[in-house]
Amino acid sequence: VWDGCWSMVQLLESDLGTELKGKLVVELGSGTGLAGLCAAAIGAHVLLSDVETVTDYGLRPNVERNSIDNTEQDEVEVETDQSMRWPGSVQVGDGSCRCATIDWTVPLASQAQKAEVDLGPVQVVLAAECVWLTELVHPFVSTVIELLRGATGGAVCYCCYRDRATAKSSTFVGMA
Repeated sequence: VWDGCWSMVQLLESDLGTELKGKLVVELGSGTGLAGLCAAAIGAHVLLSDVETVTDYGLRPNVERNSIDNTEQDEVEVETDQSMRWPGSVQVGDGSCRCATIDWTVPLASQAQKAEVDLGPVQVVLAAECVWLTELVHPFVSTVIELLRGATGGAVCYCCYRDRATAKSSTFVGMA
């Protein structure tokens, strides 16, 4: 787990966690899913996403391990309002999670259609340590912009990363 992810988890333990309760969240580049699972545990409804191999062999098993199964539902108050969840999500803590493949180099609309998910209602985009290769920067930024512009009610992005740039680096200059 990278430094930026731990920073995101720390933010979730503070005011950001309170802000995300009940919100529809997309986490980009979820990796192990730690940040998104923590957001769900505090009450967010999170669509964890990454490239196909990570989603299939890392995220889905981690979501399954952290979901509240039928044997625990007697002890835990289960949210009944499914309208503010991503379709097909499972309960994780006070929120919910679902996984989807989102490859930043592939058009977002076609991926959402394949995953049978409408990204329009997204309220928050989370990203932790996603831009570790220069060649990922432009596809990542394009995906974030597309999500934010397509959000029907407005959305915000929280991005945490460890600054590895040198004083002469200009990778992010003028990208916002």
